[in-house]
Amino acid sequence: MYEVLNEPDHATYVYRAGSADRAGALNRALDLIGFRVSAVYTDADSAGSPYRAAAERLPALRMLREAYAGRVIHTDGWPARLAQCAG
Repeated sequence: MYEVLNEPDHATYVYRAGSADRAGALNRALDLIGFRVSAVYTDADSAGSPYRAAAERLPALRMLREAYAGRVIHTDGWPARLAQCAG
């Protein structure tokens, strides 16, 4: 999971790692893309997508997109939705 703790109105981003080594690789990938998570969850398939070329060329972004399990916005009911997403 990726969580911003020092700013209000953010979301929790859930990734499937499967192992400690994979979790470390995902952490490095987030660092490589500057923690710009919009590149992970935004559509990159359409021709007009600003992330299409990046998703095709950057292995770190490709790995994050493949491991991405969901985004849970911090509102009422956040804990239950997070548990469901992390399931």
